Amino acid sequence: MTLRRVDSREILDADDEIANPCAIAINGHANSHQERGDVEEEFGINLPHSTHTLLFTEPVLSLPFWFAVSTASLSFFVMLLALINNRSGSTESNVYSVPVNVSPSVKASQYCALLVTLLMEEEIPTGIYLLRRIPKSSLKTAHINYKKFVASSIVRIIIGYTFLVNAFLVIVQGDRVLDIFYDMLALNFVEQLDDISFQLATMDVFGKRMKCATTKRCFRAEFPYQSIGRGKGFSIFLKTLYFFNLLVFLGLLSAVTVKQKEGYFNCDSITVAFGNDIWEEAVVKTQNGYNETMLVYSFFNGVYKQRGTQDGRPVYMEQNKFDNTPYTEKIGAEIKYCKELQAWVFTQENIRKSTSDESECPWLLKANSLEYDLLDVPSDSWSVWIGTINSAEVSISCNSCNNNVDCNLNGECLNGMCECDTSDVTVQLFGLHCEHKLKEQCTSIKGNDNQTWSAVMLRDQNLFTTYGRPLFEWNGNSFEKYNLTQEDNLYMIFSGSRWLGIYFKGQSHLALELWEHSASEYHPFWSNDFTHNEVNDTVFVSDPTTESTPVGVDFYEIGEQGEQYGPFGVLYPMQTPPGRGYFQCIGP
Repeated sequence: MTLRRVDSREILDADDEIANPCAIAINGHANSHQERGDVEEEFGINLPHSTHTLLFTEPVLSLPFWFAVSTASLSFFVMLLALINNRSGSTESNVYSVPVNVSPSVKASQYCALLVTLLMEEEIPTGIYLLRRIPKSSLKTAHINYKKFVASSIVRIIIGYTFLVNAFLVIVQGDRVLDIFYDMLALNFVEQLDDISFQLATMDVFGKRMKCATTKRCFRAEFPYQSIGRGKGFSIFLKTLYFFNLLVFLGLLSAVTVKQKEGYFNCDSITVAFGNDIWEEAVVKTQNGYNETMLVYSFFNGVYKQRGTQDGRPVYMEQNKFDNTPYTEKIGAEIKYCKELQAWVFTQENIRKSTSDESECPWLLKANSLEYDLLDVPSDSWSVWIGTINSAEVSISCNSCNNNVDCNLNGECLNGMCECDTSDVTVQLFGLHCEHKLKEQCTSIKGNDNQTWSAVMLRDQNLFTTYGRPLFEWNGNSFEKYNLTQEDNLYMIFSGSRWLGIYFKGQSHLALELWEHSASEYHPFWSNDFTHNEVNDTVFVSDPTTESTPVGVDFYEIGEQGEQYGPFGVLYPMQTPPGRGYFQCIGP
C-alpha cells in the first residue's frame, strides 16, 4: 500500500461533499505538491489534538465547544486554587512563603526543576506558534471565526503562564527533593487536561458527538504557514521568549537563594522562655579563673535578635532586659546551630560545664535538629545541663505580627510590629505583642504588711520595665524587717519568671537617669542577685508567673541558705493561706 501526504485542499473538497463544519477555505494558499516545494511541504502545520482547538473548530452552541470551555475552565480553576494555596502563607516580608533556607541538595534540585519546568511547558509556545503561523485567510468558513482562533491561542498562553507561576512557587517553597518534582508532575497533569480529554474523546469515551468532533479530517490537514513567519525572525522570537522566561524565573530563584543565605526570611527577633531549670554549680569563667555560681536559666529569658548566620542558619543574640537593645558592657548569650553536634545550642562564652570544657560548642541547652528555622524546632526536644543532662522545654516565638490579632487586639500591627493602643488613659499596654497591661488602680499596690509600692515611670512618663514587666519601688520611710531607712531603696524586679525583692543600701539619692543606665545593663545572673552583701541583697522571691504584675502571686521570704536547702534557701510564705497572693491594687 502506498502512503501519501494528505493535503488540506483535498480535505476541503471531501468535507464540502458531506457538509462538514470543519471545512476550511485555503483561499489560494494551498498549492499543489510541485508548486509548494519540498521545504514548505516539510513545514506544513497540523491543528493540535487538544480540546482548546475545539474552541474555534466547533460552533458556539455545540456540545464539543462547551466541553472545550469546561475543560479549559477546570484546568484554569485548579491552577488558580493551587496559586491561592501556595500564597496562603505569604507575608509582607515573605511574599513567596519560602522556607528560611534549604539543604544544598534541595537547592540544586530547585534549579534543575526550573529547567525541567520550562521544558515541560508547551502551551505558551504552541499558542504563539499558531498565531504566528496560521494566516487569517486560511480560517475563513461559516463555522470558524478567526477571533475564536485568536481567543483559543490566548487561553493557551494564559494557562501556560499560570502553570509557570505555580511551578515557580512550588519550587521555591519546596524543602524536599521528591516533593518538588511530585508537585510539578501534578501541575503538569492539570495543564495537559485538554490533551488527555481530546484523546479520550477520540476513543468514544464522551459520546459520538465528541468523537465526531475530534476525528474530523481538519485535524489531519496541513495548513500553509504565513509568509511573515518563514524567515529566521519567528524562530528567533520563540527562542527569545523561551530564554526571557528562563532568565526571569532564574533571576527570581537566584534572588530567593541570596536572601536565604543572608537570613532574610528568618524571624529577626524572637522571645525565648527557658523554663525554671536551675544549675546550682555553674562554672563561670572570670579574669581570675573560674567561679561557681547558681545559674537560673529563666534569667536568660527575653528577646533575642538575629546577628548574622552560621552554617546557613541564624545566630540569635540576647538583648538587654530594659529596652531590648544590645548590651554595651555585658556579653549576651547566643542561640545558634552547631554543625559538629548537628544541633541547635544555647551558649554563653563565659559559662562552661566544667573547667576542662574547651569544646567548640560549649552548650548549656541543645536540641538535636537539622531544621533551618529555629521556630520549627519542637519545644520539647531540648536538653539542659544542670550538672547532668536533663530534658527541658523551651518556648520560642517570633516577635513580628501579621495582623491585629497578633497584637492581642490591644494594638495595631504596623510594618510587622505592634503599636499598642494609647486611647484609654486608665490602662497602660506594653510588651512586644501588647500582651501586658497595667490598670490605673494597680499602679500602686499594697502588701499584707501594709507597705505600699508604686510603678516607676521614666522621664517621658512611660513605664520603667524589665523583661516587659513594670518595676515597682517601695514607698516607705522605714522597713524594720529588712533594716531599711529612707536612705535605702527597695525594688521589686521581674527576673524572667519570678519577681525579686532587692534592696539597695544608701542609694535613694541616685538620679533616675542613672537608674535607667543601670537598668539597660541589668541581668540577674551577672548581677549576682542571690549573693548576699552589705550593698544589695534579694530578700524575697515569688512563685514562677507569667502575669503582668505581682498582684495575685504568692511570695516567699528568703531565709537560711546552704547546701542542705533549696537553690534559693529556706522559703517562708509571706501570705496566708497559700494561693491568696501577697499584693493587691490600691489605686493611683
